[in-house]
Amino acid sequence: MSRRQEHAPAARSPVSRGTLLPLFLALACVGSGVTVVQIKHGSRNFTTRLDTLRRQRDHLQVEWAQLRLEQATLDRHGRVQQLAEKQFDMVEPKDYVIVPERATLPVTPGKAPAVVLQ
Repeated sequence: MSRRQEHAPAARSPVSRGTLLPLFLALACVGSGVTVVQIKHGSRNFTTRLDTLRRQRDHLQVEWAQLRLEQATLDRHGRVQQLAEKQFDMVEPKDYVIVPERATLPVTPGKAPAVVLQ
């Protein structure tokens, strides 16, 4: 054997450096494209959910305003007094005295304390 034959270049493998780089770049592009599609889909889902929640919030705000208005109407003092007079035959006493809390009235056993009316 001659010296040339000993140092002959080795046969190249079917997958060499020249074919690995384009293959890797193609896989990176495909992976990047799939990732972009997934992120875009998720973003659209979140946007749809956000719009739904905003519509629900607006509806609840309108309902809350209507309930506050209804409560204000029902809580009017004149309306409460009118209903008390009509339904329960209640009347405001003509003459009355407010007894201070510290004042003590004579209490008879078995009877409720007397209320002072004038």
